[in-house]
Amino acid sequence: MRQLHSTAALTGLLGLLFLMNGCGGSSGPPLARVSGVITIDGKPLRTGSVQFIPDADKGTTGRMAVGSIDAKGNYTLTTQKSGDGAQIGHHIVLVQSYENVPAPKGYHSPFMSKPLIPEWYTDPKQSDLRTEVKKGENNVLSFDLVSK
Repeated sequence: MRQLHSTAALTGLLGLLFLMNGCGGSSGPPLARVSGVITIDGKPLRTGSVQFIPDADKGTTGRMAVGSIDAKGNYTLTTQKSGDGAQIGHHIVLVQSYENVPAPKGYHSPFMSKPLIPEWYTDPKQSDLRTEVKKGENNVLSFDLVSK
């Protein structure tokens, strides 16, 4: 009988530890809220997406954060849940923005994507956009891209 109580107590304790450590808790590195405005040549970029990729060369590893750019150039980053931000640390910033234009005759689709910004902003090896997300702050990080 005593053995049964010990086993039940141990099972209950292990279950409690499991709930406290894994289930429902936050997993991964800490995040901070991030938002801002993306412009090109001083004017809001009206569509696209922005990505913050942890910069391993500066000691930041983990998940990337992504945000959609609205018609006024605003974005808010998401890593796991909508609007939760990006991982604290250093990041490479990538921006993508395209519009659909009519495709030439013979093209496999009636439309094709035309880049609205220089392609180097989409490549982590070429993009010169870098930033740091800081702990305990509502990070407002804006970027002005150049078309040439």
